[in-house]
Amino acid sequence: MSCPVIIGEESWKPAAGLSERKLPAGYNLWKNTPKLEIPSWSSGEPSFQHEGNHLTRAKFEWPSATEVGIVYNQSDHPMQFLLQHADTKAFVYCRSVQQGYGQRVIIPRNCRVGSLWLYIGPEVAEAAENERKPKSAISSFLSALNIV
Repeated sequence: MSCPVIIGEESWKPAAGLSERKLPAGYNLWKNTPKLEIPSWSSGEPSFQHEGNHLTRAKFEWPSATEVGIVYNQSDHPMQFLLQHADTKAFVYCRSVQQGYGQRVIIPRNCRVGSLWLYIGPEVAEAAENERKPKSAISSFLSALNIV
């Protein structure tokens, strides 16, 4: 299962949410992969290529508005990504984007000024599998409260 058509502002989490306990796959991605610095929309650069000796390839694009960015998977396999604001450290994590597809992300108002950091890696099978499994009602409730 991939992320929704558009990842909304409500999906962004504060820096404290990026921990090994709360978000193991996202934390591992953040801790162990190189980041791509993406200048703010006002820099005038419309897109940024994730380069380097890396299995996973992605491109970030500012279409024409400051509030939406698109992360394109240019790999030959599904990928995951974490997008983080350089100043506030607020972040959004997406477990799966299929090869050849893009994921739209709404950038929160407090993250529209300043750089973003993009971390990418191959989709983690266990994270994707957990996403596919039906959750119990209590698990869904606790997850909604950010307790699990």
